This record gives sequence, structure tokens and C-alpha cells, in this order.
Amino acid sequence: MPKIFTFIGICFCVAILYGLDPVVSIEAGSLQKQGEILVQNRCSSCHGLERINRRTGQNLAFWERTVDRMKAKRHGLLNQEERLAVLMYLTNH
Repeated sequence: MPKIFTFIGICFCVAILYGLDPVVSIEAGSLQKQGEILVQNRCSSCHGLERINRRTGQNLAFWERTVDRMKAKRHGLLNQEERLAVLMYLTNH
């Protein structure tokens, strides 16, 4: 099966699990870029990007715990779609 179909299937499943509209028109690169912009704009409002960059290479479970902890501290920090974009960026940069 071509990789694009696998990716679309994964995105569809993630969208359903997170209650997002199952529209998979965003390419992985643009979602990752959106995550990068969100990290630069939202995460750096409380602490510097160097703190985030020191954690490069951490797995998805680490970043889910970290992002969810930050969301709990600042309500409205990220919606579910933004959370997904941030997680994609953090686990792949």
C-alpha cells in the first residue's frame, strides 16, 4: 500500500480519536509547519525555545504528557487540532 494511503488512514483515525472533523486535506508537512509556528508563538510566551529544543528526540508519550500539563496550566492554550500539530512538530523536529 502506498505510504500516502497509510498516512491518510492514520490521520483519519487520529481525527476520530481526538474528536476532530475527519478531513484529511492537510499534508503532514503543513501540519508540522503549523505546529512549529504554534510552538514559537504560544509555548515561547512562558519559556524560551531553547528549553523546548533541549528535549529534541523525546517520544510521543513524553510530549503528550508535557503538552497536556501545559494546557492544564493555561486553559485555552491549544485546541485539539492545534495540540495534534504541536505534537507532530515536537516528535519530528
